Amino acid sequence: MSVSLVTAIKLVCECLELAIANIEVEDKQLALRYIEAARQRLQELEVELKSGLSG
Repeated sequence: MSVSLVTAIKLVCECLELAIANIEVEDKQLALRYIEAARQRLQELEVELKSGLSG
């Protein structure tokens, strides 16, 4: 697995950790933004990984 891929996955995890922290302090709007950012990055990673498999 490439370093950039590992870094991207760590970023997704960090977004989810921030979402959890914001839920705990009841800032659900900010939590939602972090979840959306994580989802978007996961979708980008999925495309990246699939294109790597076919290449």
